[in-house]
Amino acid sequence: MGRKYLLINLTHIFWLFALLTWYFGKPSVACYSGFLAFASFAIYTSQGWIIPMFNKHKNRETPDSASVPAAIIDENVTPNGQTLANTVIASNVHFEGNIVSSDPVYIHGTLNGTINAPDSVVKVMRDGTVEGNIICRELIIDGTVMGQCAVDSVEICTNGKMTGTLAYQHLAVKKGGQFSGQAEIISTPQENKNVVGSIIDAQPGKEKKPLKAKAPE
Repeated sequence: MGRKYLLINLTHIFWLFALLTWYFGKPSVACYSGFLAFASFAIYTSQGWIIPMFNKHKNRETPDSASVPAAIIDENVTPNGQTLANTVIASNVHFEGNIVSSDPVYIHGTLNGTINAPDSVVKVMRDGTVEGNIICRELIIDGTVMGQCAVDSVEICTNGKMTGTLAYQHLAVKKGGQFSGQAEIISTPQENKNVVGSIIDAQPGKEKKPLKAKAPE
C-alpha cells in the first residue's frame, strides 16, 4: 500500500515540477519532468490492474484449505459416546482363521473359521459366507452360515441361509429365510419356567434333546 502512495506522490511532484520549469522558460527540463510524471502514473495504473489479476490467478491455483474435504472416517459411536472399531471382511475376500472381537463384525466376503464376539453383533451380509462356529450376542444372517451358533438373539433375513446347530434365546425368520438343522432354546437363570425345558425336565429317564426346526419356505 505504501508503494502505491509513493508512486502517486511522485507523479504529482514530477507534474508540478514540469509546470514550474515550463513557466520559468525551461521547456527541456519541463518535458523530462513531465515524462517522469507520466512514467510514474503508468506504473501506478499498471499495478492497480496487474496485482489483483495475479492474486486472482494465485487463488485459483491454490484453493482454500477449508474447501478441500477432509478424509472421511467411518466410526460407529454408541449412545454413551464410546467409539467402536468394526471388524469387516470385505467383498471378494476369502479369510481363513478365527476372529475374536468385542466390537461389531461384518462379513461381506467368505470366512472359514470361528467368530467369538459374545458381547457384540455379528452380521453376515447378503454375499457373505461363514463356514464355522459363531458365538455372539446378536446374529443377523442375510448371507450363508454353516456351523454351530450360540447367540442371545438371531435374525434370519430374506436372503439368509442357516445350516447347522443353533442355540438361542430369541429367533426371528423373515419370509424367504431358510434354516436347516437343530435348534435349542437357551434358558437363563430368570427363565426356569421355560415351557419346553419344564416339560423335558419333568419326564424322568428321558434324555434332553435339542429341538429340530426348519425355516419356512
